[in-house]
Amino acid sequence: MPLYNSGAAQKLDSTFAYRNSDYSASGRVPSWKMGLNATLTEDLRLRYTKSHDVREPNFAERYLTGSGGGSVQDKQLNNVTNSSLTILATPNTRLNVEEANTDTAGFVYQPSFAEWVDGVQIALDWYEITLTGAIARYGAQRIADDCFATKNTYTCALIARDPNTQTITRILDEYVNVGGAQTRGVDLEVQYTVEPNFFSSQQESLSMRVLAGYLGENSTTSAAGTTVNAVGGTERAQNTANVSMNYSIGDYSVRAVANYYGDTMVNTLWIQGVDIDDNTISSQTTINLGLSYGQEMARGGDWSTSFSISNLFDRDPPIVPGAGGQSLSNSHDQFGRRYQISLDMSF
Repeated sequence: MPLYNSGAAQKLDSTFAYRNSDYSASGRVPSWKMGLNATLTEDLRLRYTKSHDVREPNFAERYLTGSGGGSVQDKQLNNVTNSSLTILATPNTRLNVEEANTDTAGFVYQPSFAEWVDGVQIALDWYEITLTGAIARYGAQRIADDCFATKNTYTCALIARDPNTQTITRILDEYVNVGGAQTRGVDLEVQYTVEPNFFSSQQESLSMRVLAGYLGENSTTSAAGTTVNAVGGTERAQNTANVSMNYSIGDYSVRAVANYYGDTMVNTLWIQGVDIDDNTISSQTTINLGLSYGQEMARGGDWSTSFSISNLFDRDPPIVPGAGGQSLSNSHDQFGRRYQISLDMSF
């Protein structure tokens, strides 16, 4: 909805949406979203959104039980590692709706002060998400730690111990509405598109794109009131980036993509030199390369063939040490160099 228009470059627009949901287990819960877009000049646009979002627990979180095993460090027994206990993913019929307040603010800049910057676009956005009653598995290690630290009756009831040795034999890893969760960070996107003239007799295009992310916080507060920030953990790198370039000439094109996943830690709660000698898991950068060729068919439609190499330089993933042995993180490329050939036709 337009709020202001100067007749020149300045404009102010808004959006608004509202929804009232009636869940059988949770009752009526409202959600809404509002946004503002302010065009200051032909080159610069500011944007802001605020929303209140809700999610009802799904069927699995309420009713399905899983099974499995794992390991925990038991502080009650002087940090003895138990690597052969049963961990049951336990549903919870008492779950309530999770609610989130989301704020995002940023700008889009498309410079036009010189001919050589035509095709450049820069977007920078800050975001913050605060969840109340976030639905998540409590976590076996978190249950053991919280029981030891707080002696919370509910949390300790999820742990079963051998009556003679006091060793943990089973943990009910229940879905819960955690005390809260918060995520905030910054995303940057830079794009550049141009039609070069390296070969005057051929049609060409060149595009480049940079996506970079900074994660400032990704914390959860458990039902027992303890807060843990996962930033820097194996699945939550603070810095990530993706850089891609695509060049086409006539019927041919080449594409290169670089992926960067920053340094992380074995355990964000450990102190290096006290709990572990080296708490660092190194970063990984991989390069993917693709070549393709395609043409239109005489009777309509088109076809293309492509050859791609993933992890061109065969970069090994960093090893993640653990009590149960070494492992690899799903956030890293685990498979090394690999090749793919494909043929596509549309008609």
